[in-house]
Amino acid sequence: MFTQIFPILTTSDMTKALWFYAAGCDAAVAELRDAGVPVLREPAGQEWGERTAMVEDPDGSRVLGAAKGVG
Repeated sequence: MFTQIFPILTTSDMTKALWFYAAGCDAAVAELRDAGVPVLREPAGQEWGERTAMVEDPDGSRVLGAAKGVG
């Protein structure tokens, strides 16, 4: 399901987040939702051409998923 995974740090309070690329953002989020994972932001197209979403892991950290744009 996942094609690339990148750990990232966000904001000045050093909150941790994880960013992953999947072959299909919507399908990945649907699979996670079906497994009981809270969805914080539904999949949506971004102006730079990727489709992104955000879920929450069991520790409360944000996990961002994306599908790369075409082209």
